[in-house]
Amino acid sequence: LSVSEEDAGFEYFFNALKENSSIRKLWLSTQQGPISESCGLALSQLLKGNKAITHLFLGDLQSSNTGGTLVHAAAESLHENDTLMVLTLDFNTPDDENILGKFADSLAANKTLLELQMRRVNGHLGVESLAETLSSKNTTLMELILQENGMTQEDGDILVESLDENHSLLHFHLYGNNMSHDATEKAAAICRRNEMTLKRKIAKAVVDGGMAPWNRSKLMVIGQGRAGKTATVRALQGQSFVPDLESTIGASLTETHIRIEGAKWNEPRKDSGHNYAVDLAARFLQLSSKVNLKDVERDERTSETNPISDSSGRQSGRSAVFGVTIESGESRGEPAQANGTAGNSTASNKPVIKFSGLDDDNPFKHDLLIRSRTDKDALRFSIWDYGGQKVFYTLHHLFLTRFGVYLLIFNMNELLLKTEESVDYLKFWLNSKKIHAPSAPLFLAGTFLDKLESKDDIATVNSILAKLVAEFMFVRNESDGLYFFPLSNQDDTGVGLLRSEIEHVTRRQEYVNRAVSLQWMQCLDSMLTRAKEMDVSWLKLQSVRKLGKEAGIKSLSEIDVMLELFHELGVLVHLTATANLKDIIVTNAQWLVDSISKVIRDGEIHRYSDKEEEEIENAGIMDDVNRLFKNALASRDLFDYFWDRDAVEFLLDLMRRTLLMGDWKFGNEKDLYLIPSMLTDVDPNGWSNTQLDEKKLYQCWFEPSIGFLPIGVFERLICLAIAHSANTFDSTENIKEPILRKNFNRVWFGPDCEVILESKHGSDSQADMIMMSLDNPERAQRVFTVIVSMLQKVTADFTVNSFDWNIFVDSDAESRERIPLRVARKKKTKPWFSEKKKTQELIPDMANVNLGSFLDSL
Repeated sequence: LSVSEEDAGFEYFFNALKENSSIRKLWLSTQQGPISESCGLALSQLLKGNKAITHLFLGDLQSSNTGGTLVHAAAESLHENDTLMVLTLDFNTPDDENILGKFADSLAANKTLLELQMRRVNGHLGVESLAETLSSKNTTLMELILQENGMTQEDGDILVESLDENHSLLHFHLYGNNMSHDATEKAAAICRRNEMTLKRKIAKAVVDGGMAPWNRSKLMVIGQGRAGKTATVRALQGQSFVPDLESTIGASLTETHIRIEGAKWNEPRKDSGHNYAVDLAARFLQLSSKVNLKDVERDERTSETNPISDSSGRQSGRSAVFGVTIESGESRGEPAQANGTAGNSTASNKPVIKFSGLDDDNPFKHDLLIRSRTDKDALRFSIWDYGGQKVFYTLHHLFLTRFGVYLLIFNMNELLLKTEESVDYLKFWLNSKKIHAPSAPLFLAGTFLDKLESKDDIATVNSILAKLVAEFMFVRNESDGLYFFPLSNQDDTGVGLLRSEIEHVTRRQEYVNRAVSLQWMQCLDSMLTRAKEMDVSWLKLQSVRKLGKEAGIKSLSEIDVMLELFHELGVLVHLTATANLKDIIVTNAQWLVDSISKVIRDGEIHRYSDKEEEEIENAGIMDDVNRLFKNALASRDLFDYFWDRDAVEFLLDLMRRTLLMGDWKFGNEKDLYLIPSMLTDVDPNGWSNTQLDEKKLYQCWFEPSIGFLPIGVFERLICLAIAHSANTFDSTENIKEPILRKNFNRVWFGPDCEVILESKHGSDSQADMIMMSLDNPERAQRVFTVIVSMLQKVTADFTVNSFDWNIFVDSDAESRERIPLRVARKKKTKPWFSEKKKTQELIPDMANVNLGSFLDSL
């Protein structure tokens, strides 16, 4: 802002800002014109009442009247202001040489200002008052800059002497004044003393298991392809509308930081590095008043040989953290150490904690404390924008978690014009969310508001949704009296309301406000740093346990719970369905999604760019690519081309163990893999269902007890079926190759037993189901047992909330009468049951058992 002969602009601006709730930083500078007392009064009233402004810069106010009016207003306001954190008064010339005395009085009363910069204010009186305040009255100021203010040697001595009793200042600059270098060096030495004390306090908090709220959640954006999901994410983050955004492949991950409730969401700085522990420690310091800085050194000496322990003398672990009880000793099948801990630490040997960012060569940055105070109510999101094409759905379920908020996006025009198809998509996502995170908040948002022909269309959309969402939990749009939030990402209509409601609901979630251990954050920092140093995107569990021990975590089960939380919040990926999966922690989730999405992608929408296809052609693997999209078979050469050489074995193993693909052991070519989610409805060999009409088949039906078939269950069943099929032949010479389509598959469990597996989409009167047919009644009991075991394993290992199956069998191959399994068992219905031979018992529960062991058991 600049003023000329009148200062009406300043005064009007100050008065307007009284209602401000989002502007945090205010920078005012002018070199012209006088500032009236009424303008200074307006600034003073603004600072006294405003609860948003945390940083104020008043600079280059060269007129003594100008500088004096505004500087006096700033000083006066500090008596009552409890929001301002940083105040800069540079190059001002107030006509009051006692300006330091006025600020001394204000600082004595103020408990929130952390940084005060006063360069060239030409005020050197009031030094004694300021010294008294710094010595005993103010305990919060962390940086004080008094450069080039005409201070004398005596002034410097008085100020430096007062700092002996000050334990908060980390930066105190007196350069440019008329005093010796010794004075400035003494001030710097005292600040270093305070910094080391602060470091010890933080280290003590880590050792003692200090905790503070992380204020973090995960926003999962789901919905049909081309519905405007990515555009909505951009709008929520305050980014401009881009009309021709490319469709998301797999998933896109971003971070957002909401500093003030109701403000736009910001992406964190790309160069911020891994400082989760220091950030949380700064918040801990702002929330904690248990340890006085003066007493830290004494407390450290007395606690050196007395770590926290239970009555048995063992180190005690935290219990019931995030709903899971943490044991002090062993963890899921792993032996405890002799002293009941995860390492060699004992009650008499305090662990050496490596707290990155707080070593002697890496000083604690006081701006982190400023930010922690400024951001005390800040909320962080990991935003997962999921690709909407069906081919990605099998992949998505690995990343749909309980701790988070779901945002289901749909195109209102599509819902109006293609109602049945759009409702199917919405129902699919509503069901998917229900099975993976039944209690997580869900928002529905309709896009392309600007394309609707009339306002009545909104009411029509609402009535369609009213019938659809009745059985689901979701957040209503109470402001507009709707079941959903209508949006126009082009002009931001409705975006502010949606943003505000998501934030409001998220802040109320219990896990957001629950305290998290500083040791966990230190371990997370170490994990991310270690992966970066090794130039990898994953770590072994044993390595993480070692880093956890270095961070002071003593219980193996606590590390399990820590990793579970990080996975649930989308910070990393840790799958625990089997021991082999549990052994890997993916530290870069975007890398994992991108890698898998190079081979699991929509062949029409996301095939490859012209440049990529040219490179593929030059590499000599175009035939491999064509086979992938036609037959869903991927060669090892394809993976070697798309993935980093050092990551190929890891990713192949991960995709096998998550049943995203299976080894294809049919035919003469080696190193082929089936990816069931890439199967199409068209059989590449021209085979038709009508060829089965003349065959006598025995059938059974598997209906999920939850009323719908979660995506990925049938695809994973096919992976297990082809693996078992290959194992049922004595040699590769007479092995029968499966005939596979997206929802209809023929496999052979031995040369004399053809098994047909079908996935059938239900209707309002009929549930989704998997149907099994076979032609050999002598093998019916055994095949039935195998398929049931496979379904049990898939649902137990790969759905968050496992479910049962309602099973029916036919009474005979002619009538196709469906009989509930319990009735068939009682009646000994053939061929499923026999009076002469005891029914094959189900294979023991193999949930969480490694894939190889499970297949061997069949």
